Amino acid sequence: MEEKLIDLLSAIGSILSALVAIAALIYSYYQSKTSLSYAYSQADHEAKLKRYEIKRDYQNVILRWFSETTKILIELRLLLTSKYDVSGVEYEYELKKANLLSMLSSQIEIGRLYFPNIDKGDGFGDKKPRAYRGYRNLTLDFLVFSYNIFLSKDVCKYEHHLVRLQREFTSIICEILNPEEFLNEVKKHSEKYFSHNLSYEEFLKRDPNNIDLFFPRRID
Repeated sequence: MEEKLIDLLSAIGSILSALVAIAALIYSYYQSKTSLSYAYSQADHEAKLKRYEIKRDYQNVILRWFSETTKILIELRLLLTSKYDVSGVEYEYELKKANLLSMLSSQIEIGRLYFPNIDKGDGFGDKKPRAYRGYRNLTLDFLVFSYNIFLSKDVCKYEHHLVRLQREFTSIICEILNPEEFLNEVKKHSEKYFSHNLSYEEFLKRDPNNIDLFFPRRID
């Protein structure tokens, strides 16, 4: 009787040992799978973060170029209005204008590296140097046409046209950089949306007296 009990207990012990071994194996497999899944998740996150950083860095390069170019365009337009404000400054005006135009020309040349000519496969401009083959990018066309207008003697007649060209230039850069998408990507990594989505009309709805900020009343 005792021998049978011992054999039974021994068998139960063996079964329990086997169950423990199987449980340990399952746990080890689960841990390995979880670790592998975590590693893949981390690698995917790091890859996405790297793509975001590359995109951000390139956007910053374009933004600096755009900022400097816009500054030159505005200074050229303001220079037109100041030409007739002070007498005897024609020489100084032409000197400043020439300097600003040389800067604008440089920005156009630099822009060729960011917005290369378009090859439509028709051989247009094939005999030209590499940077000038094909069709000029529309982004640069807005600048080239502005440059040509500033060169003309009757440039003052086209001031409104210059404003329109600059706005189109700003709009196409906005389309390329896509600030809304970029802000959403920044929010993913910083948990903050760096823009206050409030319009002029909504601001006035909060307090109608805010109209004085935009249209100040004259106090006699």
